[in-house]
Amino acid sequence: MPKSVVILRSEATKNPNIEEEQNAGILRSAQNDRQAQNDSCAFWAVSRIGKELADVHINYETLDPYPLEYLENRSAPLSYRVEDKMRLSKDKRSLKVNESLTLAGIPPETFQYRLGNRSALEWVIDQYQVTEHNGIRSDPNRADDPEYIVRLVGQVVRVSLETVRLVASLPPLMD
Repeated sequence: MPKSVVILRSEATKNPNIEEEQNAGILRSAQNDRQAQNDSCAFWAVSRIGKELADVHINYETLDPYPLEYLENRSAPLSYRVEDKMRLSKDKRSLKVNESLTLAGIPPETFQYRLGNRSALEWVIDQYQVTEHNGIRSDPNRADDPEYIVRLVGQVVRVSLETVRLVASLPPLMD
């Protein structure tokens, strides 16, 4: 509810010298009713979109991955494992997972959802790499689920696209 409606209502209830008809006129003016109705609609729209955003982000692991195209290099045995680091193409439309597999068809809108100064997909690419420091090897691949990182990439693309779509559907800010 806009501050002006709250102030008018509180002033009307504090001042016993204002007759009941005047109170009704202040509280029920057509402009205030329209504004309150618009604010209420906007509130519920934001609430619904917020719930959808929370659901997409909390349950990302249960989402179907975005249907990326799997391009196989027939000169190398197919593997879903990240061997060192995944690499985005210059146009950011494909992602080389390893020598045998490239994921293609990444929508440009994927990169509109940002986590600070980079997209969620770029964050995953940076974090999910095989490294070794002081003789300690860090390997994000899962022995029990060899397709985990490839599936995660598809899920992150799906979450990014859904986030961009939902945020774009938010009602405009009101004064």
